[in-house]
Amino acid sequence: GGALAYVIFSKKDASEIPIISIFFPKSEPLINEGGENENGKIEIITKKEVKKRDEVLTVIYDNPVSSASNAGSGFLRYLDKTAGHAYESDFHGDNVSKLSNTTILNIFNVSWGKDSNSAILNFLNNEGKIQNFSAEFSGSSTAGFFLPENTVSAEASKIETKIAYIVKENGRGIVFVSDTNGKNKKQIISLPLSEFSVVWRDKENLYLISAPSALSKGFLYSLNLKTKELDKIY
Repeated sequence: GGALAYVIFSKKDASEIPIISIFFPKSEPLINEGGENENGKIEIITKKEVKKRDEVLTVIYDNPVSSASNAGSGFLRYLDKTAGHAYESDFHGDNVSKLSNTTILNIFNVSWGKDSNSAILNFLNNEGKIQNFSAEFSGSSTAGFFLPENTVSAEASKIETKIAYIVKENGRGIVFVSDTNGKNKKQIISLPLSEFSVVWRDKENLYLISAPSALSKGFLYSLNLKTKELDKIY
């Protein structure tokens, strides 16, 4: 209070008083282009032009979608979240065609496969449980098979028409690889833990990531599909 009274009656700038200057720092002098500053000196300011890149957003589809994938040749493929129908269009939202009339509700995640001709669909059934469906889009319908109910994680390969998934059995995690239609199923390895997410990014290896935890560090492993060797990356 005393400091404020001192400023008022002495007509001094508050920024000149040490205590008040902490809260009210002296502002920079306002200088106009080619004009005078507060000291009466004429200064010329060179304005810097900021070039902003014009960004154009295009609405591809009006309804919510579960996921979208680049199908190549300038086309996208996506699933309608409300009904699970599969569509294809160009990047401008034109030339729309429906790939599948099969209704699958409550899809919350999609892992697209090679050329976006197949995908693993994660959705909630009527009991609120997560189900994994390996889908192939053919004609106007969706064909495929359900992965086991105790599937922990599943991923479609973008290199070949195969899928990988982890099944929890007796507390262990069993890693399987099969065709997208479920044929040629092979067990790759049995892990002492089941809480892993499987990622497929190249032809030779799968990558296993431990489940997130605030109590322990995470782990990342590579699993060679030919030698079945498990190497710790992190």
